[in-house]
Amino acid sequence: MPNMEKATEVFILVIALLPVVARLLLAGISPQAARISEDRRAVVRVPCVYAAIVTAAELYSPWALRILAGIALLATALDRWRARPSYGRARGLPPGSLAIAPIRPWVDQADYLKRAARYGPVFKMNNFLQPMVCVVGLKSGADLLRSHDGDLSVPPLPFERYVPGGFIRYMPADEHRPLAARLRAAISDAVIRDREPAMARIAASEVQQLAKDSTANGAGIPPRPYLDRMVFAMFAEVFFAIDHQSGRLGALRRCYSMIHYSRAWKTSPRRVEQNLRQIEALVRAGGSVGRGRSFLSELSRGEPTSNLDNNTLRNLIYLLLIASTDVTGLMHWVILTPTASSASALRRAVNTLLWACPGSPASASS
Repeated sequence: MPNMEKATEVFILVIALLPVVARLLLAGISPQAARISEDRRAVVRVPCVYAAIVTAAELYSPWALRILAGIALLATALDRWRARPSYGRARGLPPGSLAIAPIRPWVDQADYLKRAARYGPVFKMNNFLQPMVCVVGLKSGADLLRSHDGDLSVPPLPFERYVPGGFIRYMPADEHRPLAARLRAAISDAVIRDREPAMARIAASEVQQLAKDSTANGAGIPPRPYLDRMVFAMFAEVFFAIDHQSGRLGALRRCYSMIHYSRAWKTSPRRVEQNLRQIEALVRAGGSVGRGRSFLSELSRGEPTSNLDNNTLRNLIYLLLIASTDVTGLMHWVILTPTASSASALRRAVNTLLWACPGSPASASS
C-alpha cells in the first residue's frame, strides 16, 4: 500500500510536468518558438529544479511528497479549468482555450485558421505562458490597430536590453520619430538598386548550389540552409556593404548566430554583448572600405562610420537580424506550401494588407 501511494504521488507529479517537458522538446525542434527566449531559458531550468525537489522529498521527507502531489494536482485541475473554451466568457473574453504551452501553433502552420474555424475570427489562447487574443484576417487586424492604437502596446523582446536607448519598435513616440525618419531616409530604393547586381550574384550562386546538391542527393534536400545563407549575404551587402566573397561575411554570420534569439536561452548576456561588439567592429570596418552605398553609409551621412552613435548602429544590427530571419521564413514557407496557388495567395494577402493600411501606396492611390 505505501508503494502504491508513492507511485500515485510520483505519477501525479510527472503528469503535472508534461506541458513543460513538451515545451522543452519543442525548443529543440522548432526555431520559430525561439522568439520567447526568456521563457525557453526558464523551461530548461524548471524541470531540473522540479526533479531535484521531488527527489529530495522522496528521499528525505515522504510527507512533503504528498504535499507536492496535492499542489501539482490542484495546478493541473486549474490548467484544465482555464483550458475550457468558455472560460472567461462572463467577463467578456472571447472563446478559446488558455491551456498552458500549446504545441500546435509551432508545428502546424494552419493551427490559427483551425482555431478560427472552431471559435470564430476572434479567440483567445496562450502564447506559451502569456494569454493573448488572436484576430484572424488582415483587414480585421488592420482595423483593430487603426481604431485602438492608443489602447495597445508592444511587449519588448528580450534583446532590447542590448540596445542603448532602446530598440526603435519600443521607443516612446518622441524618441521614435527622429530615429524612424533617419532610418526611412537611409533604407532607400537608391541603395537597394546600387547593391542589386551583388544581390543577384548571391542569389544565383546559392540557387545553383542548391540545384547541384539536390541533384547529387537524388532524394531532394532541405532548402532552408541555402535560403539562410542567401538572404543573410544579400542583407549584409545592402545593410553594411560587406562583400559576400570576403572573410568578413563569415565572421559576421558567426557573430549573428550567437546573438540570434534561437540561442538566447543558452547564451549568456555577457557572450551576446561580446558578439555584438564584434559585429560593430566588423560593420564599422566594412563601412570604411568604400564599397559603395549601403544603409550604414546613408545613416553616417558622409562621415566616418566610427562616428555613428551606438543606439542607431545597434538598431540597424537588430533590424538586419529580424528582417533576414523573417524573409528567410517567408521564402521557406512559399517554397514548401503544398498548394500550387501559394504565390497568388501570398500576392492577394499583401494587396489586402496594403489596401487596409492608411498611408500605403495602394491606399494613397485610391
